[in-house]
This record gives sequence, structure tokens and C-alpha cells, in this order.
Amino acid sequence: MQSIQWNIITRNIEVDQEFQGKLRLKIARLEKHLKGFSPERLYLQIRLEKHPSRQLYSTTLTLTSPADIFRAEKSAPDVLKAFDDALHALQRELEPLSSPRAHNHAGKHHETREHSPASETASFAAEPEPRGAGPQNFQDIVRKFLRHHYHRLLHHARRDIRHDELTGNLPTGALDPRDIVDEVARQAEANANRKPEKVSWRVWIFHLLHEELRRQRRIFKQQQAHEIPTEKRASIVELKPEALQPLEPIVEKVIEPQVIRIEDIVPDPEAIPPDRFVEEKELLEELQEAIQTWPRPERELFDLYFVQGFEPEEIVQITGQPLKKVKDTLPIVQNRVREQMLEEEALV
Repeated sequence: MQSIQWNIITRNIEVDQEFQGKLRLKIARLEKHLKGFSPERLYLQIRLEKHPSRQLYSTTLTLTSPADIFRAEKSAPDVLKAFDDALHALQRELEPLSSPRAHNHAGKHHETREHSPASETASFAAEPEPRGAGPQNFQDIVRKFLRHHYHRLLHHARRDIRHDELTGNLPTGALDPRDIVDEVARQAEANANRKPEKVSWRVWIFHLLHEELRRQRRIFKQQQAHEIPTEKRASIVELKPEALQPLEPIVEKVIEPQVIRIEDIVPDPEAIPPDRFVEEKELLEELQEAIQTWPRPERELFDLYFVQGFEPEEIVQITGQPLKKVKDTLPIVQNRVREQMLEEEALV
């Protein structure tokens, strides 16, 4: 079984083999919270630093998962005390992953726990990666996280823009989904420390995407009306030039299709056999024409809930829609999907 990779970044402190062994034994406490995760989708960065003029050590632990980035930072006069305090804080951050609700959510929408049986517990590699390997700072971690989600963001942006093109609200080609997703990546990378504390990274980047789509539609309408846009694309000077390159050329060209259970989408065992499965691509192809005619809130809800796997509370954070409206709209979307799937069955 593949192990979880980890590395150690140090400043003003040396770490020998014996000390690495101590850290490896300690981080094993995190493994119980990572049950069911695919090890290649997890990464732990340990940052150890000694104050240049005081007897003070700081430890920052950053764990990357498919849906979120968890961080804990603590300081103490002793390096192991600082590490232990940060480890305990990180464990508290990870506790929700072990809750029954988290496992139920992962069972329905497995984006967060991919291709690893729930009975398996991922374990850390016996040794950290060699010096200089793996992400070297938080910006590297964020960039890696964004690369993983690039295709999902791009597909979501394409569907949103395509809807406006089909309904005549936008001319074909007026907005480039790649430019929009790249702008979202720049915003997330530049403003990583401003992410709301109670919002997961995956939810936050989709929120940024929705905000950027709204902004670009508004700017285009202003330009069409021969008005000077009040907003201009921000130039983020804090980033190095190489960080501003589009993400798509450096991400994998093939993404594993998410498997969706029809009974999860259309909870009617009499109408839909419970053992029937379809891939996301097949389902979207079957529903594509019908979905494009739906009102925007219903279409967005279908994509965010049934395709992307967000819960209603997360959709509220992404779209800004009231929770009651989201929950009231879900049955409407379910009925639309059920009717469309039954029509498809009748044509076969």
C-alpha cells in the first residue's frame, strides 16, 4: 500500500536522523483521522524554525487533503513542545473527518476519499522526502491544491458560460473559462491567508469562481452598454512571473471520471434500479440539453450538489443563496432529473 508522503522544512535548526524518527512516531497519531483517504492525495509538511535571537521554537504543520488544507502553528521554548502543541491542534482540526457525518458524506460524494476502501488506514512513509523535495512553502501547497481542482473548476465555468451563450445572454466566446479559472487561481494564491476560517479550501475556491463569473458577466454587460467598467482585472504584483502562468498546461490532461449512483441523484428505487451506475460524463451528456433550459439557480444547484458533491450548507457559502432556498430547490431539481431520466428510459 502506498504511504503518505511528508517533508521537513527547517530554519535556524538542524534535524538529524534520530529526531526525524521521533517526529515520524508522533505524526502516526494523525493516521486514525485519515482512514479511507487515498494516500497519494495526502501530504504533510512540517516546518520547524528557531528564533534567531531567542530560545523560542515554532512549528507549523500543514496537511493537504483532497478537499481542504489544514494548518496548525505553535511556539514554545522547546522544539518538541512546540511540535507536540501543533500536533494536538492539528488533530483537533482533523476530528470532523472521523465523524459519522463525514463518512456518510464521503459515501455519497467520494471526491474527498477517493479509491481507498473505508476499512483502510493510510500510513505515513517511514522517512520524510529528501531535502528540497515536495512543497517548500505554503504557496507551493496552495498551488498544488489548485492544480488538482483545476479541471473541476474549468468544467463548472464552461457549463456556466455555455448556459448564458445558449440563452442569448452572452455571445459565443465572449468569456474564456480558462482565463476566469486562472484568475481565480491567482486570487486564491495571493489571498491564501484571507480565506475564511470556517470555510474549506474546496468551498472557498468555488466561491471565488462564482464571484469571478458574476464579475465578468457584469463587466461585459457594462462594456456592451458602452459604459466604462468600474472594476478592472487586478494585477497581483506579489506573485512571481512564473506563478502567473495558466495552470492548465501543467495539470494532468486526464482526470478520473467521478462515478455517480443514480439512486443518489434520483432516490426512487421503483423507478430506477438500485444497482445501476453511470459515470458523470454519461449523465451530463444525457441531461445536457435539458439542463441548459433550467433557471440558473436550479442548474447551479444540480452541478454543485449532484456533480461536485457539495452539501447545502456549502452551496450557501459558494453562491450566497439562503439556506432555505437551497433546500427548497433541491426537491425541484430531483424531480427534474427523475423526469428526464425516465424520458431517456422510454426512448431506449
